[in-house]
Amino acid sequence: KPKDRPKRPLSAYNIFFKEERNRILNNNDSNKTDDIDSTISFESLAKIIGQRWQELDAISMAIYKSKANIDMNRY
Repeated sequence: KPKDRPKRPLSAYNIFFKEERNRILNNNDSNKTDDIDSTISFESLAKIIGQRWQELDAISMAIYKSKANIDMNRY
């Protein structure tokens, strides 16, 4: 594989997952206390984000699909 090959485009769900993951982890870091280890497993994180994706309204879904189309054009 060529080293300068562009990265594959992200789907609308992948973009949503990336943004939600950052949101959840940033929120988790701000609520963390020293005596409680409040790490979130990838499995539970994926379940939370998947549920949020299923509940996403049409306007927000269209925004993520638009971002995915932009990324596809970049590729």
